[in-house]
Amino acid sequence: MECHGPAGEGDATNFYPRVAGQHYLYLLRQMHDMRRGKRRNANPEMWEVSKDDRDEDIQVVIDDMSRLPSDG
Repeated sequence: MECHGPAGEGDATNFYPRVAGQHYLYLLRQMHDMRRGKRRNANPEMWEVSKDDRDEDIQVVIDDMSRLPSDG
């Protein structure tokens, strides 16, 4: 919420992408790629925040994010 916004709307000024309305598998793949170092444009803070998260916890968060309604 702090970076991507309370509704997952993102923040273009600070280069935080919109997560609302994104597909579960897309978000999950992006998270896994970021944690594995395959996503080179990922914010280092995102890696730091998520590096110790369990896969099960990430799946729950991603599931919740994928259900946020999209405005566009």
